[in-house]
Amino acid sequence: MSPLHLAVSHQHNHIVKLLLSHYKTESNLEGCLGNTPVMIACSINNTESLSILLKHGARLCSQNKLGHFAIHAAAFAGAMKAMEVILKAGEEMGHSIEEHINALDKSCSSPLHMAVRGGNMDVIKFCIQKGAKIDHQQVT
Repeated sequence: MSPLHLAVSHQHNHIVKLLLSHYKTESNLEGCLGNTPVMIACSINNTESLSILLKHGARLCSQNKLGHFAIHAAAFAGAMKAMEVILKAGEEMGHSIEEHINALDKSCSSPLHMAVRGGNMDVIKFCIQKGAKIDHQQVT
């Protein structure tokens, strides 16, 4: 795990800013299981770090070794605020909300699948309201 991953995971957002102010800091560096700092921020609903990372070129399109995107990490964690940031940033990059809310990982799991696994009713409702396909089948 890199210092940037640690700063994000401990919600030391002032350190995230400091580290990213140095041109050599890679905002998309993969850590454990291929998780990027964006994925870590999403998994703990650290929207401040998430926003800082996105302003410094962090990608939402990176997948970890399980094939999860940041939206999957946020959905599983019940991190609705992080999901809102991701969907807004995705729209600004030209990706529709429906495209993002139905992104599939390696097992064809969508963010809705991950929200159901995480058990957060509010996030499940949020996914459905944003256009998640409720009849999509995973690969078993």
